[in-house]
Amino acid sequence: MLVKDAVQIAKSYVGDLFSSEHIKDIGLEEVKKDGDLWLVTIGFLRPWDEPRSVIQQIQSPLKRTYKKVFIKDASGEVVQIENWS
Repeated sequence: MLVKDAVQIAKSYVGDLFSSEHIKDIGLEEVKKDGDLWLVTIGFLRPWDEPRSVIQQIQSPLKRTYKKVFIKDASGEVVQIENWS
Protein backbone atom coordinates (compact mmCIF):
# COMPACT_ATOMS: atom_id res chain seq x y z
CA MET A 1 0.00 0.00 0.00
CA LEU A 2 1.23 3.50 -0.76
CA VAL A 3 1.28 6.31 1.80
CA LYS A 4 -1.54 8.17 0.10
CA ASP A 5 -3.69 5.01 0.16
CA ALA A 6 -3.24 4.68 3.93
CA VAL A 7 -4.08 8.37 4.40
CA GLN A 8 -7.25 8.09 2.31
CA ILE A 9 -8.39 5.01 4.24
CA ALA A 10 -7.77 6.76 7.58
CA LYS A 11 -9.57 9.97 6.58
CA SER A 12 -12.57 8.08 5.21
CA TYR A 13 -12.73 5.86 8.27
CA VAL A 14 -12.63 8.78 10.72
CA GLY A 15 -15.17 10.74 8.67
CA ASP A 16 -17.55 7.79 8.66
CA LEU A 17 -17.02 6.79 12.29
CA PHE A 18 -17.64 10.30 13.63
CA SER A 19 -20.25 11.38 11.07
CA SER A 20 -23.01 11.63 13.68
CA GLU A 21 -20.93 14.27 15.48
CA HIS A 22 -20.84 16.46 12.34
CA ILE A 23 -17.07 16.83 12.35
CA LYS A 24 -15.35 19.03 9.79
CA ASP A 25 -11.93 20.09 8.54
CA ILE A 26 -10.65 16.51 8.53
CA GLY A 27 -6.95 16.60 7.78
CA LEU A 28 -3.75 14.62 7.82
CA GLU A 29 -1.37 15.34 10.69
CA GLU A 30 1.28 12.61 10.36
CA VAL A 31 2.00 9.19 8.88
CA LYS A 32 4.34 6.45 10.04
CA LYS A 33 4.85 2.85 8.94
CA ASP A 34 5.81 0.37 11.65
CA GLY A 35 6.30 -3.15 10.34
CA ASP A 36 3.07 -4.25 8.71
CA LEU A 37 0.99 -1.40 10.18
CA TRP A 38 0.45 2.16 9.05
CA LEU A 39 -0.09 4.70 11.83
CA VAL A 40 -1.97 7.69 10.44
CA THR A 41 -2.85 10.63 12.68
CA ILE A 42 -5.94 12.54 11.58
CA GLY A 43 -7.15 15.86 13.02
CA PHE A 44 -10.64 17.35 12.87
CA LEU A 45 -12.96 19.86 14.48
CA ARG A 46 -16.05 19.03 16.50
CA PRO A 47 -18.88 21.59 16.66
CA TRP A 48 -18.59 22.03 20.43
CA ASP A 49 -14.88 22.89 20.16
CA GLU A 50 -15.52 25.99 18.03
CA PRO A 51 -15.54 29.39 19.77
CA ARG A 52 -19.08 30.72 20.08
CA SER A 53 -18.32 34.42 20.38
CA VAL A 54 -15.87 36.93 18.91
CA ILE A 55 -14.14 37.22 22.28
CA GLN A 56 -13.67 33.44 22.46
CA GLN A 57 -12.25 33.47 18.92
CA ILE A 58 -9.66 36.05 19.94
CA GLN A 59 -8.76 34.49 23.29
CA SER A 60 -8.39 30.85 22.30
CA PRO A 61 -7.46 29.08 19.11
CA LEU A 62 -9.58 26.25 17.73
CA LYS A 63 -9.24 23.03 19.66
CA ARG A 64 -8.72 20.15 17.25
CA THR A 65 -9.28 16.50 18.04
CA TYR A 66 -6.59 14.04 16.93
CA LYS A 67 -6.99 10.31 16.36
CA LYS A 68 -4.35 7.68 15.55
CA VAL A 69 -5.61 5.17 13.01
CA PHE A 70 -3.80 1.82 12.66
CA ILE A 71 -4.14 0.14 9.26
CA LYS A 72 -2.86 -3.25 8.10
CA ASP A 73 -0.56 -2.72 5.13
CA ALA A 74 -1.51 -5.92 3.30
CA SER A 75 -5.30 -5.63 3.54
CA GLY A 76 -6.05 -1.95 4.21
CA GLU A 77 -8.13 -2.99 7.22
CA VAL A 78 -8.40 -0.51 10.09
CA VAL A 79 -7.57 -2.51 13.20
CA GLN A 80 -7.40 0.18 15.88
CA ILE A 81 -8.13 3.83 16.57
CA GLU A 82 -6.77 5.76 19.57
CA ASN A 83 -6.71 9.25 20.98
CA TRP A 84 -3.53 11.16 20.21
CA SER A 85 -2.03 13.17 23.02
